[in-house]
Amino acid sequence: MSASLRLVGLRTLAELFKHSMSDLIAQIGSFAEFRKRDSLEAYSECAGEFSFDEFDSALFEKEDELQSNCIAFVSKHLADFVA
Repeated sequence: MSASLRLVGLRTLAELFKHSMSDLIAQIGSFAEFRKRDSLEAYSECAGEFSFDEFDSALFEKEDELQSNCIAFVSKHLADFVA
């Protein structure tokens, strides 16, 4: 997700997402750790309780920019998508 946001020119959102994911992993552990313990349901429950409020708020504020940047990116690279 962070790489995709950077690719369309939204570095601030990319950094906020990266920060939120780091916080999530620090609080509940990584997806891989839960998978090793065959406990994806527990991961889902823990992750469901985590708040992405900071990222969500920034995403809401940048929604129009995200949409226009994505359209511009796809328009520029359309041949790559349909080739």
